[in-house]
Amino acid sequence: MTREVLIDAAVSLTEERGLSDWTTRELAASLDTSLSVVAHHVGDRSELSAAVVDRVSQRIAVPPQIDSWQEWLRELLIEIRSVFVQYPGVAQWALVHGPVTPAIAPILERAVSVLLDAGFGDNAARAYTVVFTTCMSHIAIGDSRSAVGRDHRSIRQQMPADRGPGLDAVADLIDSMSEPGGITRHYIYALDCLLGGIDATRSR
Repeated sequence: MTREVLIDAAVSLTEERGLSDWTTRELAASLDTSLSVVAHHVGDRSELSAAVVDRVSQRIAVPPQIDSWQEWLRELLIEIRSVFVQYPGVAQWALVHGPVTPAIAPILERAVSVLLDAGFGDNAARAYTVVFTTCMSHIAIGDSRSAVGRDHRSIRQQMPADRGPGLDAVADLIDSMSEPGGITRHYIYALDCLLGGIDATRSR
């Protein structure tokens, strides 16, 4: 038994069930090994979770350098979402624990450096944190809804039949988010709003 095999199995369990919905005992049983072996090679449950998040984060393809900081950051956050949505609970872990794994740290270094080069100055780290945490929250909400069997169709069914123009617009939005690719489009819209927002603060 090796650390790599154990983490691979933990990543598979996370993909199937979510990061918080499997136990160390279940991981050990899936590999026909013992809890002591898991603890020896990886550590306790918190260390296992960090190892899973790190392994998943290694799958993020950081975009090549381009002239537009907005387009680069947009591509990065779309890429992060495409990876994290495959592993429920990883976005929530990143929100709570921050950039504390070996694979996440260099991504953060690059992202904040891009904003420093774009003229954000002392607000570069703050600006990236606002964008990153909001995007992770978007993913985490989706994970939570999936975990309890709640989707946009069920939300739509609970809306009142007697609606004004405002609620009609909300209903249309929910319908669009129920369509294939609808949640991704909503995420990108939110991301574009965030990027426009932090751009407006650069001269402050």
